Amino acid sequence: MSIGALTKMFPPELVDQVVDTTGTREVRRRLLPARLVVYFVLALWLFRGGRGQPSDLRVVSIDAR
Repeated sequence: MSIGALTKMFPPELVDQVVDTTGTREVRRRLLPARLVVYFVLALWLFRGGRGQPSDLRVVSIDAR
């Protein structure tokens, strides 16, 4: 799993729309912009099993269709 796979499932435009809708956009430029934080949290969720394998990739890819 790479960041490229996450951006295919969750396009940057969609992530930006969600960040704007929830009102969680950063006020000033930070080292980790809101979009990157979203991808980081998604990666943490996918790899939470600790085996280095995406535990719920099948569910995410089905929901992304």
